[in-house]
Amino acid sequence: MKLIFLHIPKAGGTTLESILLDRQSAGQALRLGKAVPPDEFRRWPQERRNGISLLMGHIPFGMHRLLGSDDVRYLTIFRDPVERAISHYYYIKRHPTHWLHDELRRRSLSLRDFALSDLTSQLDNGQVRLLAGCEDTGIPTSDDMVEKAIDNIQKWFVGFGSLERFDESLLLLKHVLCWNDLPVYLLRNVGHDKKAVSQEDRQAIRERNHYDFALYQWAQDEFSRRIGEIDGFAAELRTFEAANKAYALGYESGRREGLALATARSPTRRIRRKLKSIFS
Repeated sequence: MKLIFLHIPKAGGTTLESILLDRQSAGQALRLGKAVPPDEFRRWPQERRNGISLLMGHIPFGMHRLLGSDDVRYLTIFRDPVERAISHYYYIKRHPTHWLHDELRRRSLSLRDFALSDLTSQLDNGQVRLLAGCEDTGIPTSDDMVEKAIDNIQKWFVGFGSLERFDESLLLLKHVLCWNDLPVYLLRNVGHDKKAVSQEDRQAIRERNHYDFALYQWAQDEFSRRIGEIDGFAAELRTFEAANKAYALGYESGRREGLALATARSPTRRIRRKLKSIFS
């Protein structure tokens, strides 16, 4: 089975990408983005596209048609639409290389102005648009588009989850993808510069993304139903959380030891030790 990770922006996808890559053979995974834009990938010869078993990126539903196989399935991670918009705004602000960074600064856009603007299709019920395969903002979002997104999920997605229930999401993927080990991880691409957001701004963002909320709520209910069908899921989740905590602690301990070792072997440290031996 070939997999397409439909990476919804600012929904925890970078961490999941690293987990998926760890379980993929070298040369068979491709992330669409700056290095290989989707339009360039579409121009690849079919034989070359056939060699891809894992396709990832901020891409809309429909890319399975390019992989030359009937055995293709998707997966994705959702996020609360308001929190996603807030994260998106601050991510752009702190990354000068982002394609919207200069425009954000030029227009001095506040969070609310940004979230209610038309700078990108992702600000207009972007999760529904990606899942329905419609990024054309000339086509308004609607109940029908939500139903199209749900239909695509039910027919084409092997699994999905949400950032708010990330550990549970990984365990569900472990079951549906038949992973033999626990998918322990370190959080990646996490921002810590967000400010308090007023209830008025939150409500405005929510209203702008009314259809995203409808899809998000359906996904949460369906997700709960799916994990409820797995025997022993709660106990397995506790084991996973303990294993992941131990993994993170071990990683941090190893990183500190590595930094200490690097410092001890640095030229400056060696010079100081040499001078101390000469003048002592």
